[in-house]
Order: sequence, then structure tokens, then C-alpha cells
Amino acid sequence: MPSISAVIITYNAERRLAQCLASLQGIADETVVLDAYSTDQTQAICRQFAHVRLSTQLLRPTLNKKMMP
Repeated sequence: MPSISAVIITYNAERRLAQCLASLQGIADETVVLDAYSTDQTQAICRQFAHVRLSTQLLRPTLNKKMMP
């Protein structure tokens, strides 16, 4: 059976992230969160879910600041 991976790109998503990750349990075989160097509790929330792999290596914080209003 094929496996399903979910990818979520986040930046300061603490308000909705736990609900999002919980909804993927039992659906996705793995969830990869690409966090754009959040300054809130986004990364801590990710660590509470065993099926989540957290990465901040792929995104550059200088680029994120340019994209934010």
C-alpha cells in the first residue's frame, strides 16, 4: 500500500497548528513541517506529535521577513 506524506509550511502558526496536526493523525503516514523560523510556540507544538518531522533548514529567515507585511 502506498504511503501518504503531508507537508505543512508554517510561520508563527501556534493558534491552529495543533488542530491541523491532530487532524492528520491516522490519515498521513508522516507529516513534515517546514517551519520558517517561527518566534511563537510553533516548534514546541510540533514536538508534541510523534508522527511529525520538523525542519527549519530549508527556509531562510531573511526571505521570510521580506514576505511579511
